[in-house]
Amino acid sequence: MFQVGTVMAVLAAVAAAAWTYLITARGSFWRALPRLSSGDHRNLPLSGLPSVVTVVPARNESSVIEISLRSLESLRDIWEMVARSAYAQLNYSPLLLAASVFGLAIIYAGPPSAVLNGAVNGNVGTALFGSLAWLMMAAAYRPTLRLYGVSSGTAIFLPVISLLYCAMTLDSALRHYRGRGGGWKGRIYSGRSGSGPSGSGQSASGQSDACRSGNR
Repeated sequence: MFQVGTVMAVLAAVAAAAWTYLITARGSFWRALPRLSSGDHRNLPLSGLPSVVTVVPARNESSVIEISLRSLESLRDIWEMVARSAYAQLNYSPLLLAASVFGLAIIYAGPPSAVLNGAVNGNVGTALFGSLAWLMMAAAYRPTLRLYGVSSGTAIFLPVISLLYCAMTLDSALRHYRGRGGGWKGRIYSGRSGSGPSGSGQSASGQSDACRSGNR
């Protein structure tokens, strides 16, 4: 039987490998700025782009974005925002929900758990693996914090933030199975076939179709 310290070291190593991939691969997209600097477009791999693309015009929300951000002043506001659609983004799939929770636990909760276990049991290797993964996690998030003018030290709290997000996602699934998922502007869209907003017999998908028809 594996010892707890060995399991923790393996989980920390997996987390470190995942963060190594996220930092070094995929073109380092996480380092991208909101706008391309002058000349950056010349370095785009145009040969790999599809011959036909869809251009979606963006709305100018500069007059309302500050009001929208100010509406998220408390943990409850953020919780409601995430729980409203988190399970919908997983296509209401229990399998995807379980995989997401498992992934969050390993990648975010694994490193600090390994550090704690290594410190308590005097296992230097486990603590080092956990510390390495935790530092890489913080390094990957640092560009985002810098962009929004937030202290880089905040990145060490990512494990706590991920646990909160995990709880919000589970709450989103629970609301769905209770028929209270997908609340928006006082209406409830459970996501189930044939169920729609409270007080209405029209389904959420039906409302979306109606909106699309009205915009044509």
